[in-house]
Amino acid sequence: MKVAILGEKKIVLAFKSLGVSVFGVDKEKDFNLAVTEIENSNYSILFVTENIVEKYKNKIEQFYKESLPAILIIPGTNNNQGIGKESLKKTIERALGADIGL
Repeated sequence: MKVAILGEKKIVLAFKSLGVSVFGVDKEKDFNLAVTEIENSNYSILFVTENIVEKYKNKIEQFYKESLPAILIIPGTNNNQGIGKESLKKTIERALGADIGL
């Protein structure tokens, strides 16, 4: 199972030592190169920081339409926006067919 993380460089570099493929983004060019690599690889799970989700929402939503990779949103450098919690809630509702009250 291949796992990747997409987010701000200063946050995601720490994940490299865990064997996770790291895609650090500082500019739109970095994001576009990362997305191309992710689309051409067989990642099962993609962690994305909240800041990247906010900034590139349209492209990230396209990933949600695919069965893989599974997208998990994690907090970024700014204050927690609650996007990750809402995303997890929707994923659980979709999987279980019911709201479990997160």
